[in-house]
Amino acid sequence: MFVGLFLIDTFCLFQLVHLPYQTKLGHIQSKTLDDFKKVFDKSLEREESFDIADFDCTQSFMLKFDKICEGILSKFV
Repeated sequence: MFVGLFLIDTFCLFQLVHLPYQTKLGHIQSKTLDDFKKVFDKSLEREESFDIADFDCTQSFMLKFDKICEGILSKFV
């Protein structure tokens, strides 16, 4: 019986946290993509090769996105 109550409480908690987390994640994703586009365009304007600009920007923004998501996740947990 205790396990059943724990699962119900966990599911209710998940429902309370899931929507705000998904909303916040969507905002972060949108902002990261916009920032990526700006930096990528600037890199190409500086006449960097496409391959280098693509690799550098992708690595940089993937790392930023992961770190921001870690911070957000820790706030919701």
